[in-house]
Amino acid sequence: MAEQTLTRDARRIATSKAYYLKHREKRLKTALEWQRTNADLYRRNQARYRRENAEKIKAYKLANRTENNKKAAERQLMQRLSRPSARPRPNACEACGRECLPCWDHDHATGTFRGWLCRACNSALGFVSDNVTVLNALAAYVARSREKV
Repeated sequence: MAEQTLTRDARRIATSKAYYLKHREKRLKTALEWQRTNADLYRRNQARYRRENAEKIKAYKLANRTENNKKAAERQLMQRLSRPSARPRPNACEACGRECLPCWDHDHATGTFRGWLCRACNSALGFVSDNVTVLNALAAYVARSREKV
């Protein structure tokens, strides 16, 4: 009898999974419409679920945390602890001089503050992993390309 029940359960699960996959888009659309039309109720239900299942959610997050997430959390904590309080944020990038609301830049190896950069300069440093040789090679490349024109 146990084998028949197991088989029946397995068949039921397979059938419902197949149905879900076949009608996935329609089900998602219906769910999103319900969430939009019942936004207050949806938010209350979500908040209640999070309140009632806080330990379960915490355990799930801990079990599914990747090594990268741990490193990112440690890096963010290190950044917050080492942020300078004596150096206010300027209104321009310290590298290119463009007026903007600069980002807090730091040395990725040590986590120490370096200065205030616009998003473009900060991203450029990140893309080359703060490698001065690559930055110099890129500068030379741009200079050579301008000479050709």
